[in-house]
Amino acid sequence: MSHRSLAMPVLLGVVLLFEGSMARLALAQPSPTPGAAPAPSAAPPPAAAPSAAAPSPPAAPPPSAPPAAEPAPPSDGPSAERAAAAAAEARELNRQGITLLDAGDLERALDHFLRARKVLATTKNTTNAAIVLDRLGRYDESLELYEELLLRYAGGLDDEDRAAIGPAMAELRKKVGSIGVSSSVGGAVFIDGRARGKLPLSIPIRVLPGRHTVRVVRSGYVDFSTTTEVAAGQTIAVEATLDALQGVGQLLVEEVDGSFADVFVDGVKLGTTPWEGSLPPGEHLVWLRVGEDRGTAPSSVRVVGGQSALVRRKALPLGPPVTVRVEPRTARFDVDGVALGTDTWTGRLPVGSYALSVSEPGYFTEKRPLELQTDGAPMEAVVKLRVDPDHPRWPRPEGSFLVEIYGGPLVGPTLAGTADEGCPEACDSSSLAAGYRLGARGGYRFPFGLAVELGGGYLSLRQSIARTETETFGEADTTIDYELEDEVHVRGPFFTAGASWRAELGNFFVGARGTFGVLVASASDPLDGTARTTSGSTGVFVEDPGKIVVSAAPFLSPEALAGVRLGPIDLGLSLGLAFFPAEGKELDRGSFGPETRDDVDPTDPAAAPFTTLTDGEVANGPFWVFSPAVTAAMTF
Repeated sequence: MSHRSLAMPVLLGVVLLFEGSMARLALAQPSPTPGAAPAPSAAPPPAAAPSAAAPSPPAAPPPSAPPAAEPAPPSDGPSAERAAAAAAEARELNRQGITLLDAGDLERALDHFLRARKVLATTKNTTNAAIVLDRLGRYDESLELYEELLLRYAGGLDDEDRAAIGPAMAELRKKVGSIGVSSSVGGAVFIDGRARGKLPLSIPIRVLPGRHTVRVVRSGYVDFSTTTEVAAGQTIAVEATLDALQGVGQLLVEEVDGSFADVFVDGVKLGTTPWEGSLPPGEHLVWLRVGEDRGTAPSSVRVVGGQSALVRRKALPLGPPVTVRVEPRTARFDVDGVALGTDTWTGRLPVGSYALSVSEPGYFTEKRPLELQTDGAPMEAVVKLRVDPDHPRWPRPEGSFLVEIYGGPLVGPTLAGTADEGCPEACDSSSLAAGYRLGARGGYRFPFGLAVELGGGYLSLRQSIARTETETFGEADTTIDYELEDEVHVRGPFFTAGASWRAELGNFFVGARGTFGVLVASASDPLDGTARTTSGSTGVFVEDPGKIVVSAAPFLSPEALAGVRLGPIDLGLSLGLAFFPAEGKELDRGSFGPETRDDVDPTDPAAAPFTTLTDGEVANGPFWVFSPAVTAAMTF
């Protein structure tokens, strides 16, 4: 191979590929033929690492063997025609790969370079595949191809080519780790589902840094599988212990047309058709591959201990790669009734129509059609199952009992009793109605947040009023003013029934409550004051000033709630109103008038008779108060 055809592209590639000392490697172009397009001079920038792995390269020849030259086709005869056709197909695949790479499609470019290698491996397509694998972040596979390039195709490289590739390989070695696998009984080694050789291994297997699943398979033995973490530059040793199978069954796999097809059982390549081997009893997934473009869909076969099972399948043209992803990741999915597993599956199916079904207890089953065509674009089916809320898997939320205590001030503009009727015009002063309430309630809260509640407590309200009542007496119609001081007091136990609702917001909650209650109201208005005329003044007489009357006072109370959950304890605040729509009972304090004295002037207040001014007075009328409260509740 000439200096122009490989040395300069590789040299430039090594210089450009790695950060700090390299930036870009131009792809090797097939040798020019009449009418062929010129080699591309640029390649796309590096891309993210792919999810699929490329086939492992063939083994290198013994070190003592001389370097092999680029394969040359026979000079004549049918074999020469087949070789020329293979070389032409490899060149075309390589050219298409370069076109795809120029378009930024690294994955499909790599697929074309690897297919070209499968038809006829050359220095060019091997170099191109190694470069793209490096750009995809598949450093272990790239390093393997560079090593193969030096060992198997050294005849196509000159000294400058080798010198250019060396630094690239040195950088790649810094980015990979190794796993050394050993076993006393031998077997095939698979890492992350990819065949990596047979035991005993001559050297450790290179892998990317991270977590890897190592599997060792041997017919007649239970598969060995373990997971290990590997760092860049680190070598991990894995000792595989395989136990002999007990009560194994036999499986025979054939391709209907007699083609030599690769046999995959449970995702592991075990051989070529016709294949026969021992498997543990149970369900196994079997499929065939003939080259890159023909194969079968996975099929399920049951193996019974001590018996033989036969699988015969016909390899058909394959459609594009298919990836199935499901949520939840534990959901099981099948294609045409064949279970393919859980979480994610990537593979290829023959061209045609398929039914994808995804199911998981507690979710609605989802079904989708899959239509696969020749040369179609890769397909990804993402299926997210919907929760079935009525499924027994999801235990229905249970309600809870609750006990709550609360307390807070009460404040309102007035108790609206008789003494306050003339305010503010006839009042010297009138305080707010103020007091407190303390209570407790218990109930049951349903799973959807609604609670029914019963409770009780005690409240007290007071209001002070200074007022003046005026009338006349005697033949002279003497005006007398009664300057009175009322200390209205309404108090007593109350009983409630109500409902509340609240919404949970993490550890916090908000809600509302509506309560109907009845206050057993004890009302009093100890009345005191002075009677005054122009002739003087005297105290007032009340026959029963502190008389208490008892009545039932219904009320309604809407509230807004908010709080925080601390385990089984809820601490909260409420802000509400309490409406008392009924008037209180008549106070009936008895006789009322000025204190009398003998031998007084007819205009003196002591000469005035008792009056009915205070007859029929009530401590309260319809009124309302604000009712904030602090609450503490326990659920159980």
